[in-house]
Amino acid sequence: MLETLVLPLAVAHAARAPGLPAPARSPLEVTTLLFEAISADDRGFLDTHVDPAGSIAVIMARDGQALPRHATLADYLAVDPDAAPFSEELHGAREIVGERFATVVGRYSYRIDGRLHHCGEVAAGLRRAGDRWIIGTLQYSVETDCTEQAAALGAHR
Repeated sequence: MLETLVLPLAVAHAARAPGLPAPARSPLEVTTLLFEAISADDRGFLDTHVDPAGSIAVIMARDGQALPRHATLADYLAVDPDAAPFSEELHGAREIVGERFATVVGRYSYRIDGRLHHCGEVAAGLRRAGDRWIIGTLQYSVETDCTEQAAALGAHR
């Protein structure tokens, strides 16, 4: 049902945004590229499309309880240069686009040395800044049982 709502909403709002330049990238594209930029430590993309003062909430499951952790996006994106090679990828994401704000939701996978380490849900909140979208909030869950997602992606743990 969400797919049915997204396109008409995006088209309707895009047509009603007088005076705003057309964004070079969609919110979905910016969020997808965020995962690639984190993996590559692409500071140019991160500095252009992420509000460092923005917030992140990570929901980790431990002993049957959801334990949230909060930080600024700047702290979260400070990649450890000695970390093992990792990659993150967004899957099955959908966007809801307004005139000045957008939300992207989907699932992600996180790999270390090419092996699936964890996965989860992700939601990104974006705001318009001239001709681009800026990520201001990020929320995601950390799930270690990724059997269903791995099967859907054709990946092996």
